[in-house]
Amino acid sequence: MNTLPPQAYFQQLNAYLQWQTQKLQELEAKVGQLQQEIDELKKQRTVNVEKIEYKFDQLKIEKLDGTLHIGISPEIGKSIDDFTVNGSDVQTTMVQTDARSSIRREIDRFLEEDGRASIKEWEQNHRIALGEGYADFMIEDIKGQMDKRIDHYLRTVQDDPSSGRLKADIIVDKIKTDIITAIEQHMGQKKSKGDGSA
Repeated sequence: MNTLPPQAYFQQLNAYLQWQTQKLQELEAKVGQLQQEIDELKKQRTVNVEKIEYKFDQLKIEKLDGTLHIGISPEIGKSIDDFTVNGSDVQTTMVQTDARSSIRREIDRFLEEDGRASIKEWEQNHRIALGEGYADFMIEDIKGQMDKRIDHYLRTVQDDPSSGRLKADIIVDKIKTDIITAIEQHMGQKKSKGDGSA
């Protein structure tokens, strides 16, 4: 004899299938919502920071060389004044090293104070906001280029006896002008590309 299960079993089975169907529909809705959120995130504009190059009047350095001698000992019969390093006397080389250090300290101070202020002022005047992190990035990038720029000016600039200005002061002024020009040009490019619009 073939007996069928009681009616309560079919009701319980039906209820279980309905519950599974409801859960499946909820999961499908959640997957659809997550897919929509992923699509929206993909469409959002991403921030891409490209390499920043400051063109200081398109400077071209053709030759950058030098030798550092540590612990040189004079040969018998020669004084330290008789030594040369790559054709330059040691005394001149030491003076240039002192001048380079002095110029670098002044430029670093200028970048930290006036450079940052110049970036913020430019952002305010032109209503763009690049953020503090971007200003830090710019300052560090400029600092990384300063040694070559200082060396260039040490080779090309002379004291100005007519005004009484020393070579180091002239170089500091030139580099400050170069920095402000580079910042303004870079910020102008950022504005024209529409980056950082407030």
